[in-house]
Amino acid sequence: MEVPEVIFWKNMENFLKCTIPSHLKCIIERAGFVNPALEDLTEREITGIESDVRGLSELANLPVGDPLLRKYLGKYIEKPKDFKLMSGERALLLKIAGAVKAKSWPFFVKNKSQRSSQQVAAKQADVTDEVALITRISDYFESRYAKPKFNFICPPLPNFHTQM
Repeated sequence: MEVPEVIFWKNMENFLKCTIPSHLKCIIERAGFVNPALEDLTEREITGIESDVRGLSELANLPVGDPLLRKYLGKYIEKPKDFKLMSGERALLLKIAGAVKAKSWPFFVKNKSQRSSQQVAAKQADVTDEVALITRISDYFESRYAKPKFNFICPPLPNFHTQM
C-alpha cells in the first residue's frame, strides 16, 4: 500500500501535468503542510516555511554539498542560512495550494483505483436515473393515450414492453 504523501504527490503531479521538484516536496512535508491546511498556503506561510528550513537543526552543521542539504535546498546548497525559494517555486507552491482548494483534499489523497470505482458508481447511478426518467415519461404518455405514441420522444427501453 502506498504512503499517503506518495499518493498525494503523484495525484498532484497528474493534476497539474508537471513534475514537482523533490526538494519542494520535502520542504512541504517537513513543514507539515501535506494535509488539508495546504489549501490555505499563502505568501506569508511560504515566508514562514523558508524561515523554518533555514532553522532546521539537522541542516545546521552539514558541510556544503551534503546530500541532505540538496534534499531540502535543491540546487541552492551553498549557503543554507540564506535559503530563499525562487519566484517560480513560490508560484508552484501557490498553484498546488490553489489545486487543493479547487478540488478538495480527498481528491488528492485517494489512489486511482478508489477514484475509478467511485466514478463507475456515479456512472451507474446516472444510467439508473436515466432509465427511471424514461420509465416515468413512458408511463405518463401511456396513461394519456390509448396507443403509445411516445417512441418519437425517447427510444424504447430494452426488455420494456407496453401493452396495447
